[in-house]
Amino acid sequence: MSILESLFDDFEKIRQEDGLTITVFQVKEKFGELRVYVRGGNDRVQRRLRDAEWDAMFTCEDCGGRSPGVQSLGGGLNNLCGACRKKLRQSWKDR
Repeated sequence: MSILESLFDDFEKIRQEDGLTITVFQVKEKFGELRVYVRGGNDRVQRRLRDAEWDAMFTCEDCGGRSPGVQSLGGGLNNLCGACRKKLRQSWKDR
């Protein structure tokens, strides 16, 4: 299960358990990091959201494996594990 699928499942559980209205109004990448913007919720929602954003900081955006975190690569910020970073660099060389 992806980070976002797990997050949204947990939001639904929290919503039901705590009787809340939770609206996710934006999901994006900013500066190589996951950003999820919500309306409503409570401290449980915010904690779960911070946990998901933290997990995403150390998850490869290509294969889903562990990464060392966001790094500058080719002028942009990427979150790639060593193998995926190597693959990307090789693809640039092959052009």
